[in-house]
Amino acid sequence: MVIEKFSEIENKNVKVPEWPRHPYGEEQYGQKLKIVPIKDIRSLTISFTTDDLTQYYKSAPDNYLTHLIGHEGKGSILSELRRLGWCNDLMAGHQNTQNGFGFFEIVVDLTQEGLAHVDDIVNIVFQYLCMLRKEGPKKWIFDECVKLNEMRFRFKEKEQPENLVTHAVSSMQIFPLEEVLIAPYMSNEWRPELVCNLLNELVPSKSRISLVSQSFEDSTDMTEPYYKTKYGLERIPQCTIERWECCDVNENLKLSLPNSFIPNNFDIAEVPSDAPIHPTIIMDTPILRVWHKQDNQFNKPKACMTFDMSNPIAYLDPLNCNLNHMMVMLLKDQLNEYLYDAELASLKLNVTTKPGGIDFTIRGFNDKQVVLLEKLLDHLFNFSID
Repeated sequence: MVIEKFSEIENKNVKVPEWPRHPYGEEQYGQKLKIVPIKDIRSLTISFTTDDLTQYYKSAPDNYLTHLIGHEGKGSILSELRRLGWCNDLMAGHQNTQNGFGFFEIVVDLTQEGLAHVDDIVNIVFQYLCMLRKEGPKKWIFDECVKLNEMRFRFKEKEQPENLVTHAVSSMQIFPLEEVLIAPYMSNEWRPELVCNLLNELVPSKSRISLVSQSFEDSTDMTEPYYKTKYGLERIPQCTIERWECCDVNENLKLSLPNSFIPNNFDIAEVPSDAPIHPTIIMDTPILRVWHKQDNQFNKPKACMTFDMSNPIAYLDPLNCNLNHMMVMLLKDQLNEYLYDAELASLKLNVTTKPGGIDFTIRGFNDKQVVLLEKLLDHLFNFSID
């Protein structure tokens, strides 16, 4: 279809333009932008201008830092902000915006209380970046990322044709033809100096902060012309920037621990010639019934375990119905730090309520599924509420 529709377009050999490294003037750094949204949302974005990192795709220093700054496990920025009740979620990532420069951004989904502690939240982010500089780049963390990428590429699911084509076409503008499909997964050159260089770009004096909240309605004095969005700009006081630059050590912020969920065994069990084509009951007792079906179609080292836990009082009345929902939400919240490592290793847990109790499903690479199952059951049977 693409060849048919586009082959008549003349190639005029136009040189793709490049832009200088700094899209902002010096006076535009160290600014705080306040935006009034239509929806009732609250967010904080810390943005840094960086070099164009496209040429470093085989070592991907941005992926290394994204992995650590956006981590959700114990010792992470998110873990600390959640402990303080200031944030629900956090994301970090780098994007090459144009030929010549890019942006590294950290986005925090704020709670109502978090909105009153924006400067403290930014300080915690810089405390974490300071800790990363002191610790220096770690080869074992990089090796973990390499292992995860290799695994994702080796067992990649079949893509929708339009997604595969558009991704390939975009990649063809950037990577050598023979690397078009694998380039996003092949970051295996260990170059710690590139990580240090990028980390040195993430400093308070070169940051811009964007805040989104309806509470700024009365403190904004400008209107964006296209969508009539109200906004305001103010300089961050020099004393605040200096405090961020000289931030003290935060004992709660630490590097992530090695990921125990990364699978090592990718062997696939043989399917017997007389294997049943439908699920069969392999265990049946007064309190437990187990159905089993061996996969004979996809041939991937993956499994899916679903548990249907019956509880006759779960939906007995509105109170129990809500308690059931609340328990599932609390369970997910307690497991969040633990589940993040599992999700990085393509192991997913889904817990839902139903009229008869709760359902939970674990799917992904089967090598470490039982580790996750044991942790889940441990939390469920020794349930404690904060």
